[in-house]
Amino acid sequence: MSTGHILTRIRDLLRTNLSLDDDQCMIRPDGNPTATAGQVFVAVKETGVKSQGRTFLREIYQFEISVWRRASSVPADVAGQLQLSSDPWIPNMFALDQLEREIVRSIHGNQADLPQSLNDSLNLGTDPNGDRYLLPLYYEGRLGTETLPKQQSKPPVWYGRRLQFSGMTRVQSLDVIR
Repeated sequence: MSTGHILTRIRDLLRTNLSLDDDQCMIRPDGNPTATAGQVFVAVKETGVKSQGRTFLREIYQFEISVWRRASSVPADVAGQLQLSSDPWIPNMFALDQLEREIVRSIHGNQADLPQSLNDSLNLGTDPNGDRYLLPLYYEGRLGTETLPKQQSKPPVWYGRRLQFSGMTRVQSLDVIR
């Protein structure tokens, strides 16, 4: 079973649930937006597999979903009192907050849309010895907001957050895999 199948399924689920075009949501090994990306970009990236258990193999897949927004400024006509701050950081963070919540809502604990549909599409689940995905992905948290490019001398072009997810657990007996 390929990690590529899971990446593709996560990407397709985000495109559908967030109404993103193909060029707004992609599988990217570095998790960064493309040079030609529009105002919003979502990247899906595999970050590894954890294994737990000594008498069995328990694989827990890990993924990162990065959400990016092109840096923008606030027009003077909406930066007034009790409206948006004149600091461009604030509206960009507000937009990232909304996108982050939508992503978490779409992915976290979503049993039907991820593992079950993946099992069905790959015709998995007939062997009781671990040939299927058992658990959904769960949101594990994120670090702070970052900017691209990373050079301090240049103004940011992108504001982004890297959301961490893990799950899609598979459990196999050691006798089966030897």
